[in-house]
Parts: sequence; C-alpha cells; structure tokens
Amino acid sequence: MGNELTSKPYKNSDYIRNLVQSQLLMELNLSKFIDSNQLIKISKKYSVKGHSKTLEKSWIQLLGMGEFDGIWNENTFQEFISPIERQKGSRLILEKNTVIAATFASAAIYETKEVGRLDFVVTHPVHRKKGLGKNICIAVINHFIEKNIIK
Repeated sequence: MGNELTSKPYKNSDYIRNLVQSQLLMELNLSKFIDSNQLIKISKKYSVKGHSKTLEKSWIQLLGMGEFDGIWNENTFQEFISPIERQKGSRLILEKNTVIAATFASAAIYETKEVGRLDFVVTHPVHRKKGLGKNICIAVINHFIEKNIIK
C-alpha cells in the first residue's frame, strides 16, 4: 500500500480517470483476495444493490456526508455516474430504500495498464463500524474480477 505522491499524465476518458496527488493507491494481491474476501456478516435489514435512478437522490445525500472535496448535487452526480460501466459496477447498501453505504466502480491507467478503482467510498456516520464499507468494496472488486478489469 502506498500513497500516490505526484499526479501523472494518465489516459483520461469518461470512465478512466487520472490518479491525483491526494488519492491513496493500493495494490491488491488477487489470489490472496479471492482466497480470503470474506464478507462481514451484516444485518438482514441491509441489502446490496447496483445503481438505480430511483436511489440517486439518497446517494447524493450520502455523498454530502463524506469528507470529499467539492459539492455533490444532481449535476455533479449525473456527470460522474454517466459512463455505463460505472453505472453497471457501482454498488450501494440500502436500509429501507435509503442508501447508507456506496462506492463508484471506476478505472484508471497506472503504469500503462488499466486498473480497477473504487471512487468515493462512503458510509453514513450512524452506520459506520458495522462492516458495510468493507462489504461494499468487496462487491465492487468482485465486479472488477468478473469483468476482467483486474487480473
């Protein structure tokens, strides 16, 4: 695990974004991950879902609770979620149709290869320390494995 110290000129498109100075870069040993990606048991009151237009308002509200630079509103959210692959891979955890944990599935170019990327991982403050963040990250990493984005 290391911290990306400099911004590098990576390929940039709707789905593949640059790594920037303040982002944490982590490498995943895929074989160890597959052997040990144990989901933490969470309450049955929670459910894991993919992106849905009907959940966007709740997701935007949750993003506002994260400690991210910038402001999340309908426009910034629509711009970010617009790539189809990001819509397909992003995951949410719901409690009673309210998004309480989420992350976007993105990609980046690092050292000339495409890598899976988790963007804006966030859990509602009331629901932290319950394993939701870990579970949502595992769900997106499993999507990357299925789509052969990480090998």
